[in-house]
Amino acid sequence: MPQEPWKKWSRSSKLYGLIEHVLRYRSDDLYPEEITLELLVGLETEFITDDDLEKLNALLNQHSDRIEYIIGSIHHVNDIPIDFDHTLFESALHSFTITDVVGETNTTGKGHTDKFISTYFDAHYRLLKRFRPEIIRYLDLCHFYNPELWFPEFPNAWNN
Repeated sequence: MPQEPWKKWSRSSKLYGLIEHVLRYRSDDLYPEEITLELLVGLETEFITDDDLEKLNALLNQHSDRIEYIIGSIHHVNDIPIDFDHTLFESALHSFTITDVVGETNTTGKGHTDKFISTYFDAHYRLLKRFRPEIIRYLDLCHFYNPELWFPEFPNAWNN
């Protein structure tokens, strides 16, 4: 059985393509469910380190005539992906040193989570302020593996 094309892609792929069947030029040739659509070119941001923001800025400057919108999203905290699996999420949550957490530990004893949430939203804020994306995606991704998370329980993050 042939393998689906998307399963052949690897993380090292450098080139991706998006195709659409050429439009039919006569309305009599259209299938009933077909409509004419306009395709916009956009990109979803990636902000792992400050270098990513600089490279994004360069990319947008270089292709400003071709990129029509930006989707702003954050997938990493402290350089660690938070949406790949639960193990990496926990690694990101506990990646802050005791020095990072002590100054911000609250009375509930949830300093790592407070710092994690603060860092996540600070990254969103920096991205939003600098690039003003038309769409914000995953604003609540920081509780993907912890859906019971209630932000007011974490005063440093909440007040931020």
